Amino acid sequence: MKNKTILAATVIASTLVSIPALAQGAADVCLRLHDVQNTTVHDSSTLVATDRLRNKFTVHMNGTCTGLTTNAQPLMFRPISEYSCLRRGDRVSYSMPGEPLNISLRGASGQSTCFIASVTEGAPS
Repeated sequence: MKNKTILAATVIASTLVSIPALAQGAADVCLRLHDVQNTTVHDSSTLVATDRLRNKFTVHMNGTCTGLTTNAQPLMFRPISEYSCLRRGDRVSYSMPGEPLNISLRGASGQSTCFIASVTEGAPS
């Protein structure tokens, strides 16, 4: 009886933990880096990306990104590959206004870095 209770509690706990992840995953869309034609900063925690077909996507950052303003350039996404979808945990690097543009493809530069929380369709209002 004790084993059945532990098993039931484990199943319930794992289900409750996975519900927010499933809900967030449902909102995420696939925006491939090689399809991104333009990016703009909406605010310090949100980017708007436009793809080749002129569809807009909102890239939500994981919290507020220090120095991420309309003057922060260039914005460089660092996903696993240019053909993978931008997703939670991928990095966005940028230079803050007044900083030198030290760009490195390996990400070991003087640029500021923020992490993506999610990507959704449409532009923020």
